[in-house]
Amino acid sequence: MPRISLEAGKYEHKERYSYIEIKEDGTFIFQKNIATSYRPNGEYEINGKELLLIDNDKQFYKFKIDGENIYFLDSHLETETLTPMTKYTLSKKK
Repeated sequence: MPRISLEAGKYEHKERYSYIEIKEDGTFIFQKNIATSYRPNGEYEINGKELLLIDNDKQFYKFKIDGENIYFLDSHLETETLTPMTKYTLSKKK
């Protein structure tokens, strides 16, 4: 299976005012909702077309990589507020 790469940058979901910042050093920050001050952060892994965010508490968020978009698949939470296939798009803002 060819290795998929993911461009570092801010992936945004406009309607939720939410973003995932992917950094070149292998770390991330995930602003799930503007109404909360908690922002999961930690390290990420890429396995095939899957992006796995693992926060500092060893909780996970799984996404599908598709070009400049990533789609939410699953998380550690029993009552996740994100719906499957929620789309985040790489911001072109500098």
